[in-house]
Parts: sequence; structure tokens; C-alpha cells
Amino acid sequence: MNILITGVTGFVGSHVAQALLEKGHEVTGLVRHDEEVAALEKQGIHPAVGELADIELLKSLALASDGVVHAAASNVPGWEETNQQVVSTLLSTLRGTGKPVAMQGGTMVFGDTGATLLDEDTASFNPPPPMQGRVTLERRFLAAEQQDIRSLIIYGSYVYGGAGAAIPSIMKAAAQSHGYSAYVGEGHNAWASVHIQDWASLFVLALEQPQALGPYFAAAEVHSLKEIATMVNQATDNSSGVQSVTPEQAGELWSFFAQPLSLMNQRFSGEKAKKTLGWQPEHSLGATTI
Repeated sequence: MNILITGVTGFVGSHVAQALLEKGHEVTGLVRHDEEVAALEKQGIHPAVGELADIELLKSLALASDGVVHAAASNVPGWEETNQQVVSTLLSTLRGTGKPVAMQGGTMVFGDTGATLLDEDTASFNPPPPMQGRVTLERRFLAAEQQDIRSLIIYGSYVYGGAGAAIPSIMKAAAQSHGYSAYVGEGHNAWASVHIQDWASLFVLALEQPQALGPYFAAAEVHSLKEIATMVNQATDNSSGVQSVTPEQAGELWSFFAQPLSLMNQRFSGEKAKKTLGWQPEHSLGATTI
């Protein structure tokens, strides 16, 4: 297959590209700057230079591909509108082709799972208010299967394995600067974890297998926040212990992620991906991998 990847230089896109190349597939990567071309070519990726907002370019690249991974993400003003336009363009362009289109997803759109381990059949959208727009987009994206598009969302919760892993990075930075690794209250709330390389491998399996459709949870393990904080402490040179903090203190430590890490459970099962796609996670969360 020749797969088009948006966000090919980002944390998720770069790992999915590498996983595809290792399986013998071709990758076309959309980048914004000519200066990025040489690095992509060195990796064996076919570069395409342009903006995501260039609808005609995106249409042309999507039609020339055997499938698409939409891994672009941003926090810049106006990103939500751009992302809506990109998804709309991909869906309208590939309607009736049966091609796979895979998008990364974050499990916080399902809200707090409580003590229940959820799977693709039992999870339902229950987002915090700031994420309602994302849910609207994902509902429309998943409904595209009715238009003969193989729409896939590969969800991750606590994704680790490198500097681009947002939650582990902010937890380690807080431990480094404050001298201790934190959890909130008793630290019993738990998160499903997955290494970025295992997440990327699930993207590849879902793209390759024509029966794959809809949402998949890339959930390899489930750990309590206290267990995760202990691993963060072990992985951080300047951290000398593990400490319980209040939700208010967590806000000072983790900023945007304080509320979900303080209050939410993100317990998800990866059994569907394992049983139906043959997904076999190779990494385990620990001080040397976090």
C-alpha cells in the first residue's frame, strides 16, 4: 500500500510512518516546508510539500493513495476549523472508494470510566465540555462507513515512549522541577497505557486488514496513577520520592492535564484489537520506557 500521512513529522505520524515502512509499505508525507523534504527522503518517505488547508492538494494526494492516516494535530488558534475542513475533504473525496482512513483519538472523549473496563461495544461518548466539538467530528467520521469508506479511529490513553508523549512528559517535567513525583489523593484512579510503537503497529494492522472498521482501543495495560507516579519517580533524576497532592496542587504541577489525572479513570480493554487483528503489544510500562 501507499499510505498518505498528515502530520508525518509529529509524534504519532512519524511512528506510524516508520511502522508502515518496516512492513514494506510506501508512505507519502505531507509537510509544510521545503526544508523538511531531505529528512523525509532519507527515511524513505515520499514528501509532498503544502498546507493542510490546500483542499485541491489534499484531494489529489488522497485519491493517489491506497489509504490515509490523519495524524496532524495542533494547539494553534483556528486548528479546530482546519481539522474539520481536512476531515470533510477526506471523507468527500474518498466516498465510495472503500479506502481506509485512520485517525488518532484520545480516550478522554469517553469521560470517566469509573472502575469499569470498557471496550468498543460498551464505551459511549461522554466528553468534558471542552471536547464536545471533537466528539461531533468523531461521530461524523465513524458514520462515513455508510458511504463506503473504511473509517478507523485508533484510541490511546496514557501513551508513552518518547519526548513527544504529552502526559508522561509533563509528569516527568513536574517531578524534575519540584523534586518529587505526584499522584492525587490515594492515586487509585487508573489509566490504560500503550507504548507509541505498539500504538503505531495497531494503525498498520487496521490499515492492512479489510475487515477492520470503526474504533479500536490501543490498550496494552492498566495502571493506577500511584503506580505511574512511582515509575515517573524512578525515571527522573531529580525526583527523590512519590507524594500525594490535592487537586489544587495538581493544577500547579500538570496544568491542562491536572483535572483528568486527578479525577478520571481511563480503563479500556485492547482485546478486540488482539483477537480480531492479531495485535500483540511488545512493550510494558516501566521506569525505562516511560
